[in-house]
Amino acid sequence: MDKSTVKGSYTVEAALILPIILFIIIGLMYLGFYLHDKVKIQSIINDTSTRGGELIQYEADLETGLIDYDRYQNRSLLYPYFADFSKKEYEIDTYLVERLKRGLFIAKIDSVTVSASSNKIHILVNGHMDIPFREVKQLFTDNGLTFSNESTMEIHNTVEFIRIFDVFSGVAEKVKFIDEILQNLQRLIGSFN
Repeated sequence: MDKSTVKGSYTVEAALILPIILFIIIGLMYLGFYLHDKVKIQSIINDTSTRGGELIQYEADLETGLIDYDRYQNRSLLYPYFADFSKKEYEIDTYLVERLKRGLFIAKIDSVTVSASSNKIHILVNGHMDIPFREVKQLFTDNGLTFSNESTMEIHNTVEFIRIFDVFSGVAEKVKFIDEILQNLQRLIGSFN
């Protein structure tokens, strides 16, 4: 075998192997982008749920987390039961959409749904992965290209419960028969200790 034939075989082998290696490398890159975006989206949703809970509980700013004590103290006594949460839903939705616009590689957000009440926040984000290479798309199943991430967070507002109880017990002290009921309850609770 002469040397020119050996050098030619390396070239032919490299021409056959190189596209496969490049395809694998590009596929792994997009798999990394895909996993990064899925985790980042869920992380943003979870963080927004937490911040939204603070907004509903304490009138906290979504960006800074600082509590607006004037707005908090000026809420009505029955705020948790009769408040309109559409404005807070809009604030949470806007904050979430702004955060989702930054730092995603291949994910495109199709819809964001936020529903809030005094004791629960539910966030749903639907979207798809935008992979430009048809050959790489075939590595992912059709369901892998679309995603639906969500988070439901229960809000336990013990501070609000104590505030309402304090107001009602203050009113109860002024009404004689309610004051007697409270004293009887205190005696009953004291008998269990």
